[in-house]
Amino acid sequence: MSLTTLVTTAPRAVGHTKDKPISSTVSYDFGDSLQEAVEKFGADTIFKKFKSHAIQDLKGIVRRMLEAGTFTQENIDEVVKHWKPGEKKIRMKSAKDSLLQKLLSMSPSDREAYLKELTQEITGQEKDKC
Repeated sequence: MSLTTLVTTAPRAVGHTKDKPISSTVSYDFGDSLQEAVEKFGADTIFKKFKSHAIQDLKGIVRRMLEAGTFTQENIDEVVKHWKPGEKKIRMKSAKDSLLQKLLSMSPSDREAYLKELTQEITGQEKDKC
């Protein structure tokens, strides 16, 4: 048995001040491993808690991408496709950043040819819309 000690402060509690915070310290046995947690709380409870937190983590990643304002739905889908719960860093590149990285990795002559090809495709698509 391993107790986890939690210190909780309630800044909005009546009587709470910077000099005299309202807080409580409690200890709780969550188990020391997944197996112990399943034994104590049941597999369904553990899975529901895991899923709930994983959903919040993923929503946070998507929210930050939306707030950045530079990511397309395709960028977001790609990040989600490769995301795994518990990952510390998610590489979030906008379409512009990805294109810039690709261009910078090319030789000057390849870059010029690629940009010419892209320009022709864009110009052709714009004519098709008219």
